[in-house]
Amino acid sequence: MELPDPPLVHFENESYQNYLNFLQDLLLERESESEELDLEAQIIAVCEKILQMYLECAGTLSGKQKRSDQPVAHWILPLPSSKKEELAARSTLLLSALRALIGLEKYSFKRYISRFFPLLVDLVRSEHSSTEILSVLSEMFQSCIGPIIVES
Repeated sequence: MELPDPPLVHFENESYQNYLNFLQDLLLERESESEELDLEAQIIAVCEKILQMYLECAGTLSGKQKRSDQPVAHWILPLPSSKKEELAARSTLLLSALRALIGLEKYSFKRYISRFFPLLVDLVRSEHSSTEILSVLSEMFQSCIGPIIVES
């Protein structure tokens, strides 16, 4: 598997970050049009893609989530330094995506949780996540997912 060029990773991250920020700003500024434009679904799709990219890099994307041309890992091996650098570069973007999901209204979060919950489980399984990612993930489970489970 060929590793992305570091400047390319930076550009890709910046592009996704700008697009996510744009969608969030649009959702806040144009609440009346957000349903018509299906902004929440677009935010979910971007966050889902960001989670997938991070998990692919970490090598912890489950077999169900992987593209069919990628081998399924049976052991978790230490990452090469280039992959660790890429994960570090993608961490800020992942944090933004997790915070965007946390920021959704309760109804919206509940409506879309089935799309990204398997990715969150894979993220929990990842041995390569930073403490900041784990902290935000913990916040998500406590403030967003926990209440959904309790009310069921």
